[in-house]
Amino acid sequence: MTKYLFCSLALLCGISAYAQTIDLEYYLPKDISYNSEIPTPNEVIGHQVGAWHVTHDKLSRYMEVLAERSPRMSIENRGTTYEGRPLWLLTVTSPENHEKLEQIKSERQKLLNNQNNT
Repeated sequence: MTKYLFCSLALLCGISAYAQTIDLEYYLPKDISYNSEIPTPNEVIGHQVGAWHVTHDKLSRYMEVLAERSPRMSIENRGTTYEGRPLWLLTVTSPENHEKLEQIKSERQKLLNNQNNT
């Protein structure tokens, strides 16, 4: 009986250790070239994605760094939570669309207004 318990425990530990290995290829395929100016999450938050839960402050810092370094992203503080944490709006689009965001918002609002009037 002890032998089976020990084998089961060893198998469970082995499966658990295997499940803890982190492979980011699903999120960051190796056959794509990336902008070297944009840091990986590990470089900013200090651990691989999925290794630990990401705290709000580390996630906020990573979004700020992305917005600083990428012409495709902008960040805006839209308020705070009841705990005093910032509520971020991270806009991800082409650099060309960033230059005309107000126009895009205006056109969208016109479409919504026309839709509501019918």
